This record gives sequence, C-alpha cells and structure tokens, in this order.
Amino acid sequence: MLAAILLSFGVIFVAELGDKSQLMAMTFA
Repeated sequence: MLAAILLSFGVIFVAELGDKSQLMAMTFA
C-alpha cells in the first residue's frame, strides 16, 4: 500500500513539474 501512495505522489509531482520531468523520467527509465 505504501508503494502505491509513493507512486501516486510521484505521478502528481511529475505532472506538476511538466515536460522537463517527463524527459528526465524517460531518460532514467
């Protein structure tokens, strides 16, 4: 359950930061 909460926060965090964060996330993925 904790992992799901962290994942939700991560998604919101990336969504708020925008395209730069998406590019960084894709790079790290």
